[in-house]
Amino acid sequence: MKLIWDSSQFKITIDTIDIHIAPEDHSPFPVIALVEEQDTSLVLKPDDELRDPGDDKPIWYDSNKAELLTAHQPGDVLIKSFNPMRFLAIVHDLDQTPSWKSEWIEMALNSVFELTGDKSLSAIGIPVLGGQFGRFTLEEFILIFVDTLKKQNFEHSLRIWLIVKPEECQKTYELLKVFPAL
Repeated sequence: MKLIWDSSQFKITIDTIDIHIAPEDHSPFPVIALVEEQDTSLVLKPDDELRDPGDDKPIWYDSNKAELLTAHQPGDVLIKSFNPMRFLAIVHDLDQTPSWKSEWIEMALNSVFELTGDKSLSAIGIPVLGGQFGRFTLEEFILIFVDTLKKQNFEHSLRIWLIVKPEECQKTYELLKVFPAL
């Protein structure tokens, strides 16, 4: 296994996989597929926040609950639109508290990587799943991300844009530096 660290660009290379760490508005390369965090009813929007475990839903959710049908299972990944493809990673169930579980995030990442391999994708963007709408920590996500990535056997080169908050680029890079030890 060949491992190269590049702290000036927050990039690491592991065999044929390049992982670039950058904020949402600084894509290091054009992506073919972009992963988005979503819930079982596909109702979460970018400005929703699920922060308080006692009230773990957007304000509008309870008033519209009768109209919402759970159509998807946690851990599923749906493909929506193209150029780039949108992979909707179902990691929340708004009827549960907290709305996310590490198992669902792991299942979704496995599905994302399987789709990436099946479709021979060369460039994908992945946010910190469970962290956009929930309180899943960066550290927890990185552990699952690394463990899931290690289990993959890509037959082609792959660039992954790991999408983090601007202030978390360095921390993410430092967490990933322990990759070989995990």
